Amino acid sequence: DRTVDDLTATYNTTGPTVETAVAWYRNDTPECILYLPFEGGTSTSLDDYSGNGNHASATGEPATTPTWDPTGGPNGSGAYIFDGNDYFITGDIFPINSSYTKTAWVSVTATVGDYRNIISSIYNGDNDHHFKVNPDGTLNAGHSFGAPIVQDPVPLTAATWYFVAVTFDYATGDMVLYKDGVEIDRNVVETSLRTIVDEAVQIGARDNNWGWDGSMDEPRIYHRALSAEQISSLFTNGNDLVLAEETRGDDVWFVDVTPFSTSGPGSRVRSNSLTIQGPAISGLILDASSAQIRITDLLTSSFTPNSSVTETATTWLRNGDPDCLLFLPFEGGSANTLLDFSGSNNHVSFTETMASRPAWDATGGPDGNGAFVFDGDDYLLAGD
Repeated sequence: DRTVDDLTATYNTTGPTVETAVAWYRNDTPECILYLPFEGGTSTSLDDYSGNGNHASATGEPATTPTWDPTGGPNGSGAYIFDGNDYFITGDIFPINSSYTKTAWVSVTATVGDYRNIISSIYNGDNDHHFKVNPDGTLNAGHSFGAPIVQDPVPLTAATWYFVAVTFDYATGDMVLYKDGVEIDRNVVETSLRTIVDEAVQIGARDNNWGWDGSMDEPRIYHRALSAEQISSLFTNGNDLVLAEETRGDDVWFVDVTPFSTSGPGSRVRSNSLTIQGPAISGLILDASSAQIRITDLLTSSFTPNSSVTETATTWLRNGDPDCLLFLPFEGGSANTLLDFSGSNNHVSFTETMASRPAWDATGGPDGNGAFVFDGDDYLLAGD
């Protein structure tokens, strides 16, 4: 149960089970804000299985209500069909000063023809949130009047199921677009557009308009930006696996699994809990090469790392002052790679221009535990 370990939910299904909803919890908090499997018959297909009770609802008008297809979806066990005017309402649930991730399985009709929203706000303006397909069939996302910040250059193929996702990091402004688990575009959201002003979420529309035209399954919203590795795993392995990139030391994880037949859900089952062992050292000793501790002696630090440790940052201080002005190990996952461990807190930052940002390589460096790759135009900002 270490930070370098993946977490796997294993279980056996019996009887007429056609699908399961797997909901992960970290420290008693659901990982998803919204999780709509669209399974189990029309009476339960709009239920939220995130653990938050954010159930979706129809508009109340037949002309704008999607149709449930019991054999639809990438797994053939249920999905909704939208005709370009249909959508669902989920209430005011979107994180407005936060990172987020949106994912869904989608299939478009033969002719897109208009702006087709997947998961978007009601508000249409600066600081909205939209995840959609443009009239030319290209997947995109952004925060202002439907203008793309990230966009796929290749149109979606009609009548083909795709796993689509967009992640947004509130602190850095990074927005990344994915299709079938692969990154297809990234950009930086300008500071003025990072805060969302509308908590409302519509599935299949924005501003009660520009409805999805095609089929959709398993829309989800997370309250943080998932890693590229986790997005890839969701496409390849489904929701039974949480990769090590998502865990932190001392996290407590468990999972709820709900089975579905073609007519309804079964009983939810909760797993055991796992506490993640964070990286730690013990027995730290500073020693000199002689008992006299002379100016000619070498100083050595020794310690014992636990099994979660892949690398250490050793910071020396003389008379209470850091020996380094800047010490960047470039280790510990993408969220920690810009931290200064000199003791001076001179953390570095990316530029606002994505083209000038180096890429972190999790297996780079002489020790294989992480390094940045620069292309000749990239750099980091370290301040004065």
